[in-house]
Amino acid sequence: TPREGFRYADFAKRKGFSELPYIPFHAFLAYTQNFFDGHGLKFRRTQVTELKQRENLWQLSTDTGMQLAKNVVVAVGLKGMERIPAGIQAWGGRYMLASEIQSFEVFRAKSVVVVGSGQSALEIALEIARSQDSRVTLLARGVGIKFRSIHSPNDAIYKFLFKNVDKVFRVLPIPLQDILLNFLMKGTAEPSVENKLSSSKIRVLSKVQIRAVRGDDGEPMEIDLSDGSHLSADHLILGTGYRYDVRSVPFLRRLVATGALRASGGLAILSRSSEASAHGLFFAGMSALRLIGPQCQFVFGTKKVTPRIISAIK
Repeated sequence: TPREGFRYADFAKRKGFSELPYIPFHAFLAYTQNFFDGHGLKFRRTQVTELKQRENLWQLSTDTGMQLAKNVVVAVGLKGMERIPAGIQAWGGRYMLASEIQSFEVFRAKSVVVVGSGQSALEIALEIARSQDSRVTLLARGVGIKFRSIHSPNDAIYKFLFKNVDKVFRVLPIPLQDILLNFLMKGTAEPSVENKLSSSKIRVLSKVQIRAVRGDDGEPMEIDLSDGSHLSADHLILGTGYRYDVRSVPFLRRLVATGALRASGGLAILSRSSEASAHGLFFAGMSALRLIGPQCQFVFGTKKVTPRIISAIK
């Protein structure tokens, strides 16, 4: 918010937290709570089970009752949209998603395989490797890890597109939108971690995928790789990213199936105000990819999306 006293910089100064651009996670959570409290905002924990149109209103069915609303903003994030490699899905055994890690103590003195080549996978692998008695292997599907950043002096085309494509993204042909999303959202890591990785004891295997996994709970798992090699591990962590798909949101599936909510490639088609084809239904956060492109996956993207929604709500 541009409101004086409620920006992160104002909060950080009062609390003694670090300044921009690097915000510790605990500081960001504290800031969001402070923002809610300072604006008198209320929220209710509930599970939306169904959303349907009722004349000129929306009817939301939840696990705690029913509610009517003239406008609904969908900002559900990425939970349930994780990319799970086929070999691991077929196994159905124990693994941990990068977003589920609450503590690294459980990985001490253990053999850990981390799957993925993006920022989350690398940071997790590096954190586990800080324990001298842990053994970490990083599996990358591609030829290697791509290091790039909108803050670095290199990758001029990537930086230009990332910073400017939001101005025209919505009016581009959908095939071109998809090409840009594939290029701009491809899993990469900040150049600042490259030296940390090269000087660590992490074993990096490129151009490999998991073919099969075997092992029961309480026993080390055996992992077969696509190059014919094998690994043994106590823990398997997936940092394989997400694929946003509006059809993965349970209360939106029926709207997509009936054509009330138009989508392409799993992404809702949006107007300039981030409104879907169903009147009064708006999308924010990762849900707004067809509006401004990859900027919507970050907090700073809210200043591009939120004012449009506010101006359209009657």
